[in-house]
Amino acid sequence: MSSHLLAGAITYGWRRQTPFQPLIFRLAALSLLTAFLQGCATALPSPSTGPDPSLPSAPAPRVEYRSTIAPFTRLRPAEPTNWQQQNQQVAPAPKSSQ
Repeated sequence: MSSHLLAGAITYGWRRQTPFQPLIFRLAALSLLTAFLQGCATALPSPSTGPDPSLPSAPAPRVEYRSTIAPFTRLRPAEPTNWQQQNQQVAPAPKSSQ
């Protein structure tokens, strides 16, 4: 039965209106108008300070190379050492019993 009613509504151009339909139409029209007016607005000035970076003649700081592993020193080949002596060097000092 509902399919017959729907087919008749489509055929005869009937439309079921909700109480909010005029409000929805107004909000849609207002949002489209707002979007159109924002598209016509002038561009805001650049928020950056100093010269415009998009210009090729704008001054820029000099580029320098800095190595990421600059303090590196090669440790190979290394002679094997006594592990007990190495542990004694890094162990905390014993507490005195006084």
